[in-house]
Amino acid sequence: METLKDETEIIERIQCAYRKTIEHPLYRSWLASGEWSEIYNERQQYICALLAPSTQQLRSLLRNFFRNEGLQGLWCYRYYPLKAIDKLKILHDVIQWTFRHRRSVAELDVARVGNPFGLLVGRTLVLATAPRHYDVAYTIGRLGPKTVFEIGSGFGGMAYFLLRNFPSIQYTAFDLPEVLVVAQYYLLNSIGPEFNLYGEDGHFDYSLLPHFCIKDIKRCDLVVNTNSLPEMASATRADYLWEIARISDQFLSSNRPFDTDFSPVWKRKVPWWSERTYGSQMILFRT
Repeated sequence: METLKDETEIIERIQCAYRKTIEHPLYRSWLASGEWSEIYNERQQYICALLAPSTQQLRSLLRNFFRNEGLQGLWCYRYYPLKAIDKLKILHDVIQWTFRHRRSVAELDVARVGNPFGLLVGRTLVLATAPRHYDVAYTIGRLGPKTVFEIGSGFGGMAYFLLRNFPSIQYTAFDLPEVLVVAQYYLLNSIGPEFNLYGEDGHFDYSLLPHFCIKDIKRCDLVVNTNSLPEMASATRADYLWEIARISDQFLSSNRPFDTDFSPVWKRKVPWWSERTYGSQMILFRT
């Protein structure tokens, strides 16, 4: 559990990184598009808190981000509070996950950061997203990459399971700055403060950076995206796919179907173990 001093330092880092981000010329030219274009209106409270002279307002929002606008756009399930039918759906996913992995449900437990909500199974709090996030992290672990880049970190749910179970992986996330602040808060409190944020001089193995920084990246072993490419405007999505092809030979996509032709850059392959995982996972290898 973070002390108040530790949490204040984390929030100060998040504010500082955000202010440096919006000063970068690429921030304006890489504004959100598609279903994400309303993010600036939906997150006005967060934007004001990020620019505020103190940490108090942002701390109050982030401590409860699972139950306020901080979760907006990061959740394809019902928002708080859950109804009985929602809990039954989570239980269904948990039962399927248990048969797939033959592991204790305790493996799906999450950090109590941001006031999360879900289904309580014994002492284990299972978020609606947990089985899917665990499965993506499991697939990455099976592929065995040394460096992983995630486009669209959400609140940090997949990264939490990945870095908790495979801490030696060098991980970098790229996301819209107004969304990234939630993942920064969640992961720095749950995994640890050893993350590089934008504008810092750290040399940690984990980084959480604004989306336009992908332009400066050279190579990595694997790029992963879950549930966000279909939400982008088609031109933006095409730009990201070409950037992915430039920096990596492997791309793990866990998305609903969308109207992008992957050829001739990519060829599809569904790994045999993905039949045991949740959702539609697909490994793409660069041709």
